Amino acid sequence: MNIIFDMDDTLYDLMQPFKKAHQDLYSNKIITDCNKLFMNSRIYSDKILESEKKELISHKDCFYLRIKKTYYDIGIQISRKDAELFETKYRHYQSHITIPENIVKVLNFCKTKHIFIALLSNGMHSSQYRKIQTLKLEQWFTNDKIFISEDTGYLKPDVNIFKFVEEKLHLLPDETWYVGDTYETDIKGADNAGCNTIWFNHRNRMPPQPDNLADREVNSCTELLVVINELYKNFDKV
Repeated sequence: MNIIFDMDDTLYDLMQPFKKAHQDLYSNKIITDCNKLFMNSRIYSDKILESEKKELISHKDCFYLRIKKTYYDIGIQISRKDAELFETKYRHYQSHITIPENIVKVLNFCKTKHIFIALLSNGMHSSQYRKIQTLKLEQWFTNDKIFISEDTGYLKPDVNIFKFVEEKLHLLPDETWYVGDTYETDIKGADNAGCNTIWFNHRNRMPPQPDNLADREVNSCTELLVVINELYKNFDKV
């Protein structure tokens, strides 16, 4: 049994740095659902990352465009200076991210039971490795089992990025489970690559299509641990 984990908003709460930056700068200017605002920012982030990969926009414009589009939808005009201030606060709070206690339990369970685990994340090498070091993920994932999209040349949900990891680690798709929070990039991508999937839907989103492609869906860290324990026991019997 093999498990590949997404990182952002799966192994830690990605919304917290965003929410704190928003509260510092805009909570007294507009009343809005920060959870919805954050989810919209993630949608824009994925689209902008894809455009950057195609060299349609430069890396220095990515964060600015993401914040500008996110706040434009709720009636706030964001200048480049505004975006730079938001990014400064966001990066500050991001440098203090931690792994939730129940995710630590999930990773420790995998380590104790000798379950093969790896990490696959979209993003730039430098920024993603800063998060990895801040979260101290090296105690569970060795460098040869950490994959960042920039290093692979592919971007989730591209099937090739999942195939890349499988080939590098000599994994069989039908023995591999992919755990991620984003349906469009994590679940659809892994499903198309032939992997089993666990949708870590802790933000209680509705699937964007009538038929939910996820093999399992969980809404909390506790449920995730229960499902992984169940899968481990069943796999061990085979």
